[in-house]
Amino acid sequence: MAFKDFTEKHKTLWEFIKFNLLSNISTITRIALVAVFSILPFLASRTEPFNLFIWHYPASAGGVGAFYVFLLAEIPAQIVNYIVQMKLTFKSTVSHASAAPRFALLAVINIIVSTVLPGYVNGALAGFGIGGMLANLLSTLFNLVAQVIICFYPMKYWVFSGSNEK
Repeated sequence: MAFKDFTEKHKTLWEFIKFNLLSNISTITRIALVAVFSILPFLASRTEPFNLFIWHYPASAGGVGAFYVFLLAEIPAQIVNYIVQMKLTFKSTVSHASAAPRFALLAVINIIVSTVLPGYVNGALAGFGIGGMLANLLSTLFNLVAQVIICFYPMKYWVFSGSNEK
C-alpha cells in the first residue's frame, strides 16, 4: 500500500526510476546483438576503414564491419527501448504515428551526442590533469547523465505525452 501511494504521489520520480531501470533491457539487447553480429563471418571479415560524419572505424578497430555491427545492434535495441518506455515506463496510449518519428529523431540525436561527447569530456578532463582510466570513467558517467537528460524529459513530455487512439 505504501509503495502504491508513493508511486502515485511521485509519478514523475517513479517514471524516472522505471526509465533508468528499464533502459537496461535495450542495453542488454544491444550487447547481445553486438556479440552475435561480431562473430558473423560476412561482418567480421569487412575490415576496410570506414569514415562517415562522426563515425570513424579504422581497419584495426574492425572497419566497416564494426560499423555494420553497431548499426545492426542499435536499431533493434532502440525498437526495444521504444516499446519498453512507451508501454511500461510512461504507459502511453499516444499513436505510433505520432510517437515513433519523434522517438526516432530523439534516438538519432542521442546516438550522435553519446558518440561525440566522450571525446570532448576527456579533452576537458585532460586540461585538469585527469587522464587514463579515471578520465574514461568520469567521461562515461557524464555521458550517461547527459543521455538521461536528453531522453527522459523529451520522452515524457514530447514523444509519449498525450493520448490518442491507436
